[in-house]
Amino acid sequence: MHPVLPPGATVVRCGPGHLQIGTTPPLRVPDLPGTAQVLRHADGATSARSLAEIAERDGAPSGRQLISTLLSRGALVPAAPAESSLPGITVVHEPLTARFAATLETAAASPGDDVTIVASLGEPYRPAIRDLGERGLSHLPVIFIQGCARIGPLTHPGSSPCLDCYDAGRSRTDPAWRAVAVHLGSGRPPGGPPSLALMLSAVGHTLELVRLGQIGRVVTVGPGRETGVTEPVGWDAACPCQLLAA
Repeated sequence: MHPVLPPGATVVRCGPGHLQIGTTPPLRVPDLPGTAQVLRHADGATSARSLAEIAERDGAPSGRQLISTLLSRGALVPAAPAESSLPGITVVHEPLTARFAATLETAAASPGDDVTIVASLGEPYRPAIRDLGERGLSHLPVIFIQGCARIGPLTHPGSSPCLDCYDAGRSRTDPAWRAVAVHLGSGRPPGGPPSLALMLSAVGHTLELVRLGQIGRVVTVGPGRETGVTEPVGWDAACPCQLLAA
């Protein structure tokens, strides 16, 4: 993945200790060690891994954490691929998400093993998602739950935050979440398949995340959230997923 500045945006200093990316709207980020160098070299030709190395040479304690933070805040975006370059996808699904899987595969028209989409009714079984990361397989959870669909994070093992990182971040605002997450996915909730409208919305957002390579975020769609509500997902310092790049 090759990050770039948002289209048309420039970087300026806007005061002591801060940089501003763009003007409409302006996005301000702390001028931490490595930040200015990363933004200067984010030309679409330099990979995220190389940008992380540049940041660390400039004094950043964790280049990957810095890149992930800038991506999740929108200060950097993945370079848009050509329209025909949608990665090949494989969809793993349950019986009640079979219609979503079939619709997604038809819309994508790009079978392959670049990204594994895991579609579940209710929270997925965490060890199964973790296993994909440990096997080095890029993956994206699509979770239909309580009338909504939660999509993400798109995970490239060792290069972007994972579902465990999401759980760790959520536990900071909901201290019980980490204990709850241990039990998630062990049984399927009652009910039928997701509605057609929700399924089609989830298909569109899933394809967008995959095509644009949008890491470091979770998008929730559903009633009142038709355009999608985005949450940033950052690296969790204690998550073993970061060891995959070592």
